[in-house]
Amino acid sequence: MDPEDEKSIQEFIKHPLNATEFDPNDPLFEGLQVLALESDPDLIARTALEYCDEFLKKPGKANIKEAIMSLSEGLRKRGPNKDFHKRLLIQRAKCQLSLQNYGYALADLSEAIALFPEPSMYDMKAGALFAIGRYKELIKMYEAYPNKAELSAETVKIYENSIRGVKMEEEKEAKVEVEKKKKKSEKAQLISALRKKGLKIGERLHNLPQVLDAKITLDASGKLHFPALILYEESMQSDFIKDIPEDSKLGDQIGEILYQGLPWDSAGIYQLGNIEVYFETNMSKPLDPKVKLVETKEKWKKCDLEAKVIDVIKDEHYIIPQMLVFYVIAKGTPFYQAFLTNK
Repeated sequence: MDPEDEKSIQEFIKHPLNATEFDPNDPLFEGLQVLALESDPDLIARTALEYCDEFLKKPGKANIKEAIMSLSEGLRKRGPNKDFHKRLLIQRAKCQLSLQNYGYALADLSEAIALFPEPSMYDMKAGALFAIGRYKELIKMYEAYPNKAELSAETVKIYENSIRGVKMEEEKEAKVEVEKKKKKSEKAQLISALRKKGLKIGERLHNLPQVLDAKITLDASGKLHFPALILYEESMQSDFIKDIPEDSKLGDQIGEILYQGLPWDSAGIYQLGNIEVYFETNMSKPLDPKVKLVETKEKWKKCDLEAKVIDVIKDEHYIIPQMLVFYVIAKGTPFYQAFLTNK
């Protein structure tokens, strides 16, 4: 036989249309696969499910994601076959659940239930809803299901736990609401007390760590308590007093700090008898738009250390920036002389 004829016969025998055995890497075989897939929606769906099974045999999230991609392609190109439609949706929902993608899983399960309602689908949907705390939706679904005996024991348990979950949420919301009303009432009482005592609150100037809990409070007897920032301008140092009662003497409060000794004051010049305390006039913008600043040429005002704190901060030029702020100046220093000159 002519060699050319022999070659043609062998090629005919090996062609994928005629071969009983074939090489999957053969370009002709790959081309036939594409043609077959493009022309047969059922084959596309079946292939997608088979690919999914192969991916899921291997461990790892990456393989689950590949399975989802395969199933999504099967759904996109599927035909009218309802069985394939259902299997693709359910399998993709299972994959999404394994990745804890509950939103995507619920979308597939809701579509599947709308088209092919089966008890197992409701069981899966109940698990997904419970996992993301959508208790009320789960309860509604369960109670609307006509034959609850068809549902799994796990779904019944989940339903009962959801009822408890809703009750806990409602109790928590009630506590939050009570706390909100309490805080609102306390805030209203505080604002009222500040106004009655002729005090003006301004915008915050200094941000302190939350752990210091720097806020003005009102006790049961109607007495105001203030946090205070003490600034040592010359040394660029500061102290914080968490609670200054309105009726305490300013000198006593400052004196407690100085009596302990300031670690950075090696010369010991910051003694109660050797300091003066000032506040900056109109240091903040009033929060109440009805409160107008009283103009003054003085930048600083000296405080009477023998006076009660409430009497010091009642000054028409003292705007409280969410906390009291005082400047402590040591006498007899070059800084003190410059301060007096510029004040």
